[in-house]
Amino acid sequence: MCYIDMGRPKQIFECNICHEILKNNKTLETHIRKEHTGYKCKFCEKEFKTSNALGGHINLMHTTNKGLQPKKEQLLRNKNPEKFKKMHKHAMEKREAWRNDIKLTKYQTQFILGGLLGDASINMGNSRSLNARLSFKHSLKQYDYCMWKYEILKNIVLTQPKIEKNGGYGENLATFSTMSLPCLTEIYKLSKRNNETTITQEFLNEINDTIALATWFMDDGSRNEKNVQISLGNRSIEEVWILKDWMMKKWNIETKVYESKEFVMAITKQSESLKLKKLIENHVINSMKYKIQ
Repeated sequence: MCYIDMGRPKQIFECNICHEILKNNKTLETHIRKEHTGYKCKFCEKEFKTSNALGGHINLMHTTNKGLQPKKEQLLRNKNPEKFKKMHKHAMEKREAWRNDIKLTKYQTQFILGGLLGDASINMGNSRSLNARLSFKHSLKQYDYCMWKYEILKNIVLTQPKIEKNGGYGENLATFSTMSLPCLTEIYKLSKRNNETTITQEFLNEINDTIALATWFMDDGSRNEKNVQISLGNRSIEEVWILKDWMMKKWNIETKVYESKEFVMAITKQSESLKLKKLIENHVINSMKYKIQ
């Protein structure tokens, strides 16, 4: 009996966009990236002409070793500290030059300023960073709220909110942080005094949108049978009176201040509570509506 080997049918690697025929799957993937999508960074979406250029960009801008493999970095650090210092400085300058191009929208800026009145924290990055970054932490009950904040800032965040253990309140937290950026350093300088976030008239003068007021209230506001309250935490008495005056002059809302374990700003009149509600209700997310109802 004679068998004829017909062989496997030849596979065709055709681009479904321009219908060009390529040699194999690898060249097809390269063709699509280069001709139709480019080599795009998954972290910042910057595009490059070659995969090598993209790889170098990621290694320099989005990894902790700034262009050196960890073992080579340590070897150079030990063998020639001065050379390592120069290389590191050069890498940092290139990294920050790219980040200088990132700007905040007006909405993002106002949202951040409101957040700094509340639960957000802003600090300089680690020893490898020249700029400030924002951090957010919420209980799992406020996971939706955390995701809302992430959606506003996701173009300056590399990693989506994650769940981590909390050594203080509750078992787990939803957290995320932004990149360290020059545009955030400007806000850091505005909000920090002696390395502490401090409310000043200069800081409050930068707030001109109700999203800031809404974010502050969603962070620290509450409602009981008697009145609407905003917790002021461990603010100094000077900060408390600056905020009280600002609420009247900027938003035309009369408040009272009480002190128990911490300072609390209360809106005791229904007419004043309605003013606040009218100002912020369009920004308040569904899971936080109970605070203004």
